[in-house]
Amino acid sequence: KTDSRNITIMFSPESGGAPASAIVDESGRFTLATGAQAGLLPGKYIVTLAASEVIDGKKRVVSPERYANARESDLRADVQPGSNSFRFDLKSEAAG
Repeated sequence: KTDSRNITIMFSPESGGAPASAIVDESGRFTLATGAQAGLLPGKYIVTLAASEVIDGKKRVVSPERYANARESDLRADVQPGSNSFRFDLKSEAAG
């Protein structure tokens, strides 16, 4: 039985600096914040994420590891002033 599931997403500036993060809601929406500072400055970002679930009190990551590692993630976002919308197409390795 799955107790809960969540996705954490993080935008790290390509030029360096503090990343912004959020929890993705059930509809796929999220609002990024850096600490108590809501929002995100315009610029280019490396995007990482991790989907996890808790089953019988034990948490496990269920998304491919490469998406959680800034060096391996191929997800990018070019944030513009104002409201932004991004779609990330994720692919997992076929079980073998």
